[in-house]
Amino acid sequence: MTRELALTRSAGGLSLNDRWYLDVNRFARHTPSLHAFMRFYAHFGGVGLLALLLLVAWWVARFDRRPERAVALVLWAAGGTVLAWILAHYGLKPLVAEKRPYLVLPHVEVLLHRTHGYAFPSGHATVAGAVIAGLWLARRWILAALATVAGLLLGFGRVYTGMHYPFDVVGGLLIGAAFVLVLAWPAVAVLEAFDRLLVEHTPFGWLVRAGGRARRSGPLGGGSRSGGSPWRGAAPMVGTGTPGGAGGAPGPAGGSAPGAPTRTAQTVHPSHPEWQPVSERTVLSTPGAPRLAGIPGPSPAGPEGPPGQPAAAPERADPS
Repeated sequence: MTRELALTRSAGGLSLNDRWYLDVNRFARHTPSLHAFMRFYAHFGGVGLLALLLLVAWWVARFDRRPERAVALVLWAAGGTVLAWILAHYGLKPLVAEKRPYLVLPHVEVLLHRTHGYAFPSGHATVAGAVIAGLWLARRWILAALATVAGLLLGFGRVYTGMHYPFDVVGGLLIGAAFVLVLAWPAVAVLEAFDRLLVEHTPFGWLVRAGGRARRSGPLGGGSRSGGSPWRGAAPMVGTGTPGGAGGAPGPAGGSAPGAPTRTAQTVHPSHPEWQPVSERTVLSTPGAPRLAGIPGPSPAGPEGPPGQPAAAPERADPS
């Protein structure tokens, strides 16, 4: 191996990238007990773990005080990761056109299926860098720390399995992180507006806010988010309460008689079946209710006329 390697690199000798790759490859040869785990983790497991961390971050963001923005940040961490991988795989790899190390360095240990695609930058490392930067940007500190460990282990695994040079991994981590951070401001602004649209105008608000659309308080489910009445300008409904109590027949000390039905004044929308405006009829039909200004009170029944109508004018005596 040493002779063939010397012949391969005889023109310029081994670069730092080559030496680091061979050092890790030598370590892989002497640790066969790790081969099964590193095969799985460097190919599927690491990416799957990072995706799981993003899923947990989305779920937790739904309970944030500002869920629309919190979810938008996590969505950009996921969406930016996909876009960064597309840029690395279809844009930068053909542009740089660096061969895989096992196509240049003979007799190296390769634990995964050999491909003839280009090496720089590592697609797995690009994904790892984007997820790490996205979770730190979203301020999911614990998940971001876990993603950092998982992402660095994934990058090491790509070298351990013989698929990439160390600089391929370092470049991928930096490219993925830079892509997510540079485009974060406009992307998060667009995603936050989209999240508000989901919450306010679709039945899919639960994807952004825990519990779905913000519930209204009150008899019709109403209070706005600011805590005010959801129906501005709605007319009040006057119940059958008396000045001495909450409602019902008057009792001792101005209270209500026990067992009497109670009805309190509420604010409801005019379309509600129980809505009625404040009017002369409403006030006059309320026993014991105070009279409003400009509205005459009921007159007792008697010879002058029925209750609620003004008494007839007395007849004048004939002076003759």
